[in-house]
Amino acid sequence: MNSAGGRQFQGLTPRELRTLRGLKTPAGIQRFLDELPYNLSFTARSPQKVLHDRTASCLEGGIFAAAALRVLGFRPLIFDLEAEQ
Repeated sequence: MNSAGGRQFQGLTPRELRTLRGLKTPAGIQRFLDELPYNLSFTARSPQKVLHDRTASCLEGGIFAAAALRVLGFRPLIFDLEAEQ
């Protein structure tokens, strides 16, 4: 387990934690995601796989952003909006 500010982040390597901390702000996280190619395949990559593969779908980007926000000390929230008609 890795620790950051007293919190535990299981499954993240020290290098991955450094990368996520390097994003510094929610805007930094968004910039990172905006620079990634969109993943068109039917996958659900983990935040680690997004870092390694450098691609993400909307779902993968949302989960990645939540993980990055958590590392930066924010309390992320993910919700799903579905359209009718």
